[in-house]
Amino acid sequence: MTFRETLRALARWRRTRCAAGVSFVLGVGLLFVPHFNELGFEAALATAAVVPIAAGLVAAGVRRLDGALDRPGALLAALLATAGLLVGLPLMMLTLFMFEAPICDPVQGLAFFALLPLCSALLAAVVGWFLALVVATSRRATGAWLVVVAASLGLVVYRFYATPAVSFFGPFFGQYPGVLYDTLIPVSGRLLTYRATNLAEAALLLALVRWGWDPVARRLSLRRLIRARAAALAVPPLLGVCGLAWALGPELGHRTDTAHIAARLGAHAAGRSCDVYGPVEAPAEELRLVAEDCDFRVRQIRRFAGLPDNGGRVTVLLFRSEEEKAARMGAGRTSVAKPWRREVYVHEPGFPHRILKHELAHVILGELCDGPFRVPARWGGLLPLPGLVEGGAVAAEWPVDELTPHGWAAAMDRLGLLPPATTLLGIGFLGENAGTAYTAMGSFVRWLRDTHGPEAFRRAFRDGDFAAACGRSLEALWSDWRAWLARIPLDEARMEAARARFDAPGFFAMRCPHAVAEAAARRDDRLARGDVAGALEAQEDACRLSGDDPGQRLARLDLAVRLGRTAEAEALARTLLAEPALGRRPRDVVRVLRADAAWQAGRAAAARAEYEDVLPRVPRAPERRLLLVKLYVLAHPALSALLRDELLQLGRPGRSPESAAAAWRARLEEAARQAPDDAVVGYLLGRALYNDREFGPAERRLRATLASGGLPLELRLEALALLVNLQYRRGAWDDAARNAGTLLAADSEEYRALGEDWLERVAWRRAR
Repeated sequence: MTFRETLRALARWRRTRCAAGVSFVLGVGLLFVPHFNELGFEAALATAAVVPIAAGLVAAGVRRLDGALDRPGALLAALLATAGLLVGLPLMMLTLFMFEAPICDPVQGLAFFALLPLCSALLAAVVGWFLALVVATSRRATGAWLVVVAASLGLVVYRFYATPAVSFFGPFFGQYPGVLYDTLIPVSGRLLTYRATNLAEAALLLALVRWGWDPVARRLSLRRLIRARAAALAVPPLLGVCGLAWALGPELGHRTDTAHIAARLGAHAAGRSCDVYGPVEAPAEELRLVAEDCDFRVRQIRRFAGLPDNGGRVTVLLFRSEEEKAARMGAGRTSVAKPWRREVYVHEPGFPHRILKHELAHVILGELCDGPFRVPARWGGLLPLPGLVEGGAVAAEWPVDELTPHGWAAAMDRLGLLPPATTLLGIGFLGENAGTAYTAMGSFVRWLRDTHGPEAFRRAFRDGDFAAACGRSLEALWSDWRAWLARIPLDEARMEAARARFDAPGFFAMRCPHAVAEAAARRDDRLARGDVAGALEAQEDACRLSGDDPGQRLARLDLAVRLGRTAEAEALARTLLAEPALGRRPRDVVRVLRADAAWQAGRAAAARAEYEDVLPRVPRAPERRLLLVKLYVLAHPALSALLRDELLQLGRPGRSPESAAAAWRARLEEAARQAPDDAVVGYLLGRALYNDREFGPAERRLRATLASGGLPLELRLEALALLVNLQYRRGAWDDAARNAGTLLAADSEEYRALGEDWLERVAWRRAR
């Protein structure tokens, strides 16, 4: 049959029509799901999960069509056209209805459709066609196709379970990029090289048929293939390319394993409970401290859960950056853990590490759980309960800033932002704002453990059977917890901080999250290269794509301030402040940025008045410290001339973070020469020395600054916290404990928690 005859026969065939029906139903279904109804990554991935399997089923069964094998080339062309049409059905529906959904980045959406479902469907058609030629009957060829699909998906499942990977490549779906909270999903070089590998594999199958097909016997002939000179020139190189691509898979980012990542990181530090693999260029002492930090956190978590101190070892893979982590195992901005592998994947060294305890909690609490993944789950461990997974980790970590998670949960409840228990316990957890869901479940789990005891916590955590663990239903426990939260006192400033923090949409309620993340990344890249116009254009794109989200408009205002465009910044601030719907916390952020612009424009008095008005309502310690420093520098003209531009991050396009930090330190050193007894300058210089890892000079500077007694309380507490860190590093346990005790007595939730943590750490270290 000719190409047209074959195409008409395929169109009349029941299996093709069923495949088209599946594709059509998929397209209709996509229109009703947020983000999947946009021409973007989610729709492309959903199409890639369904349509290629259908395309392969059509191709594998073509022996049923009379005369289909007469011309294998025409048959393949018709199957490829059919596969393209099957992909085109949902794409056409998304395009027709795209004005009903946000128009985000249709060009990238088309690129994803080409690289995910289209390439997958075309490859499926080639593989199905090959099976139809080499397997004797249509039924067996169809079965063989299903085995191939199952094997490819089984390999993905194996890699998820047996390796660090959370991002996966597969020939018949393309790529699953990683975790939900990483919204930046570009068309990566890894995906392009993977598709190039698939092209070589398809070319190999074509070559085998081209020179091995016996048209008389209607089967592949090995003898015919061996005798064909052209085959000898084409098949071995194609085999070599496919083999080389497989061998280079870890380097190309197509697959990974712990040994490969550890080798690329290059350094290892062993603690009593932990093995830390980190960058070879990192100071050995820093990696040793991370291993020690890991040991300490493991002990804390085990005691929180009521587990004995002895347990299996934990492996920590400490990547250089989020970009390296994304390339090596798939998770970029988001740190993750695999409890069943007892592995944690984080980036950027630091002591104490700011994320490590949360991820370690997943591993240690996994000892309480059954099932293959060692997470809270039902159905024999196969249906995870994400609310308990993350709630348990937050409860064990217990992060405290201006409020504890209990305080934040109480504020959520009073603001009407607390989701129902059933939503947070199940899959609905993933649809909520991440900060809201994590904090609420962390508070609930911590309350459950403190109120009903570690044994009840351990039983409930395993599978969410609260009735068996506590003798009360989830709804009753949730009501008890909310009644307890109602007794927590909260002032207006913290309520407004909670509104700003938690009154935000979850992932599925965001507008164009991937396109906005891409625009923000493009803005930062252009700014780093000194392309001011490009950075402004990218930020305008982020505002437009997000539907003028207040957060993006604040970012636009911040960019104008940093670029020294004071008139534009003040106009943007006026527009934002004129909107009645803008909350108090965002309004205060706008006013601070407006004050920054006024300071740049030489209106120091106006800037000072704005800062002083906002300061009492700022609950977060870092923001309060920055405002206090700005007010202090404003009040001293000599300091203002030296420090203003660096303090406001002005004139930084094209400068690396390292050069900006060096410039800031140089200004501080000059200020210290001019005013050697200035306590605020001493604090800032001590902090800069600490950031540059000059720990001895940093400690001496901070000790002298604290002894002078001229620091405001917030700066004094932060200087004490830095000093405790430095004293712990050099083994001055008595000094560290004494200063940690001072933090413990502070009138601040954050510093009290920090002091308590340091005291516990010092006692643990002394006892080793």
